[in-house]
Amino acid sequence: MRTSSARGRWKSLGRDGRVVARLGPGKYFGEMSLISNAPRNATVRTSVPVELAVLGKGNFLKMMELMPGAEETILSTVQKRAMERASPSQD
Repeated sequence: MRTSSARGRWKSLGRDGRVVARLGPGKYFGEMSLISNAPRNATVRTSVPVELAVLGKGNFLKMMELMPGAEETILSTVQKRAMERASPSQD
């Protein structure tokens, strides 16, 4: 599993095909699988070309260790996204 950040607009689709997130420049995805070792729970689709930066699990965990501020932000995002997935969507 890898985490990525993107330039451009994209959406994350759950296994049932519904949109679970709409994200844009500077946002990231894939962090939940890296932290939990669970299979990914969404597919990312774009309607326009995007530029991605990819970070493998080893480097992701090292970044979390070396950058406590990034770790706090990412863990907060994981918690928020988990809560959003547990709630019925308004889409």
